[in-house]
Amino acid sequence: MDFLASLEQMKFSIWVLSSGSVWAYPTILTVHTFGMSIVAGIAALLSMRLLGVSPQTKLAPLDRVYPWMWWALLGFALMILAGVTSYKNVRSQIKYETWWVIHLYTYLGVALSFMHQILTGGMFIGHPLNRAYWISLYLAVVIAIVTWRIIIPGARSIRHHLVLSKIVHEGPGVFSLYISGKNITALGAQGGQFFNWRFLTKDGWHESHPFSLSAAPTDTELRFTVKALGDSTSKIAEIPIGTRVIIEGPYGIFTRDMASQFKHVTLVGGGVGITPLRAIIDEVPEGTTIDV
Repeated sequence: MDFLASLEQMKFSIWVLSSGSVWAYPTILTVHTFGMSIVAGIAALLSMRLLGVSPQTKLAPLDRVYPWMWWALLGFALMILAGVTSYKNVRSQIKYETWWVIHLYTYLGVALSFMHQILTGGMFIGHPLNRAYWISLYLAVVIAIVTWRIIIPGARSIRHHLVLSKIVHEGPGVFSLYISGKNITALGAQGGQFFNWRFLTKDGWHESHPFSLSAAPTDTELRFTVKALGDSTSKIAEIPIGTRVIIEGPYGIFTRDMASQFKHVTLVGGGVGITPLRAIIDEVPEGTTIDV
């Protein structure tokens, strides 16, 4: 965003927007329209061929010129799908679980487009160092994802022996889940932070959900509180006691460390959103005035 703001403040950008010259905004708009017309025309031609409207358009030569083109096109479609489902009006119409699975497919979308980049990208053809550098970046990202999303959360959860120990019904549709373990303080969690929680049940092992701590963590226990608002949160009270738990986190800077910088703190929350405030209040240093 800072980069875009700096572009808007450039003298050339200001001149384009404010000048009445025909060479300013009208010219830029014309060039943009011409370029987009070419792109749209090519896309329309390919679309008509795929739909059978223009069978005389041959696609086989494209496959020879651009290896892995169709796989890359599928990857592009998956990325577009993720973007569309993130749009507010669309997102509000689909379940969280559906949205989450769709966004997992962005990994597949990136993978499907990889070979098309390497084999046909102008910056890679005849430039082995560029290609090696790009491949190394992808490998680094894959290693980071596997390490931080799978290996580290799994190892920490096993080391701290995290299991669901208790579920308490707090009110209509509101439940507190207690996660027991050992040496939990080594996680460095504080009230106000959140974890991504994954319960290793038959139907829910593949899903993780972000919930804030609703009580200050102890060396043997973590607690978070959930209100039944969707399919997953409605079933959370049915998770068997003793289920193993894998966590990612803690995340967030809304903690006692932030609050301790001030002598007067105002906390604002509503509904089940007050639960992290409860956890922070447990840990705010003495002498700090709190308004809730």
